[in-house]
Amino acid sequence: MRESRHPILKTAVQLSMLNIPVLFLSDLIDAKDSSASIGILLVFGILTTFFVLFSDSPKTALKKWGCSIPITLIFWFILRETNFYVRLLNTLIPGYGRPSAGAGFAFAAKFVAFTLARGIAILFAVLASCPINGKHLQRLRFAVQDIILPIICVVVLIAVLYLEFTMPSWDVIYSEVYS
Repeated sequence: MRESRHPILKTAVQLSMLNIPVLFLSDLIDAKDSSASIGILLVFGILTTFFVLFSDSPKTALKKWGCSIPITLIFWFILRETNFYVRLLNTLIPGYGRPSAGAGFAFAAKFVAFTLARGIAILFAVLASCPINGKHLQRLRFAVQDIILPIICVVVLIAVLYLEFTMPSWDVIYSEVYS
């Protein structure tokens, strides 16, 4: 019997969308305490990745992860091309401008740490994926993967779309900060 691709694609989109709030949450916390932001980034990255990828077989977990790579790149390029991240920082911190070279390097370092944490979670999800016989674990996985995570993803999508339409354009921010 052929396996349905719908759950694999749904999981790939969820995993891609959950990167947005985790990375931005760490930047908001970074304003108060930079060591806490790395910890939160790593813990949330590991937990979300593990819960999204956990499957009935290692093969399915690898398929989910493989499908998430191009979708994550698409989301990242869209956000980069719309200057979403810089516009959001300028909305929250008026007059912020563009991140400095040091802030860009710090973001790159955090992104590498986040990628490594997700790699560890992917490895654990693949190794732990096996047929679940217990009804309690089956219900828990159903609740997390089919109810909680889609709700979180819808909230993230609504928040991103709302912010995209209400934030000023980069031209307006640039003229206010650099004029």
